[in-house]
Amino acid sequence: MQNTEENDNMLWWQKIRNDELSTALDVFPIGKNLKILEIGGRDGYQAKIISKKGYNITSIDIDPIYPQFYPVLKGTIDQLKFQENSFDIIYSSNMLQEIQNIEDIFKEIKKILKKDGIVIHIVPSSWWSMITNFWHYCFIPKYLIKSNKFQQIFKVNSKKLQIKENHNNIKSSKKNLKQLFFHPLGANTSFIHEIFYFSNSYWKKVFTKNEFEIINKKIKSIRIAYGGMASIPKRAKYCENVLLNCSITEPIINKAKESLEKDFKPISDMRASRKYRMQVAKNLLHKCFLEITQKKLIRVNN
Repeated sequence: MQNTEENDNMLWWQKIRNDELSTALDVFPIGKNLKILEIGGRDGYQAKIISKKGYNITSIDIDPIYPQFYPVLKGTIDQLKFQENSFDIIYSSNMLQEIQNIEDIFKEIKKILKKDGIVIHIVPSSWWSMITNFWHYCFIPKYLIKSNKFQQIFKVNSKKLQIKENHNNIKSSKKNLKQLFFHPLGANTSFIHEIFYFSNSYWKKVFTKNEFEIINKKIKSIRIAYGGMASIPKRAKYCENVLLNCSITEPIINKAKESLEKDFKPISDMRASRKYRMQVAKNLLHKCFLEITQKKLIRVNN
């Protein structure tokens, strides 16, 4: 019964981590030989998936979990002595909230990140904390009645009590009680503090304070139209729908480019072939993406 429950928990966490990573991969740059550093890799589960996508990933953790899906090095950024300007992407998932001196790790990140590199952090939200804690408190009776957590929390050796050597046990019990009833999910005092410290505005403040530019701005309104792709100039509505409410990232742009095949069925004539017209349309969209992200005029050659 216990093994079944443990397997169910493992499958549930893997589903969550798959969903998290799926969101992150949408903003991963596409390119050969891109080097990634994952901080807080745990058992290497997400690193294994990233590696299969063709990225060269190194995963680290101060306390790796075994068995591992992918090799995770034990240590911190400064302990492992990575070369400066050596990583294209630095990635973490639900790790930042565990760190008390977050400014220190940001300094180390900026040392080893390439000048044109990006940092991708999946961070908890206030809603995530509240929902998680709602279910935590619902299941407290189960913890106390059906599991060993009750004994772990309140366990005190009676012999040590008699000889007055129970100080560590009492201290440990208080710590466990605090964890049980205040249940902070990070380095904060309680989950109540996390309603503020996990807010979107707070995370943005943390990143901008440490001189990071936030690039996850989403497209709120868009109109795309082409001439020479139909009998009259026509809007690319499928393409618009792909881009709407999404961040301007290379994977999203690539999806939008492919969606142009649904928007247009150009003909071939003496001026240009169907294939050429479609390629030019895709190149123009990619050119727009490059000029927005790099903030300069770009010439696209295919």
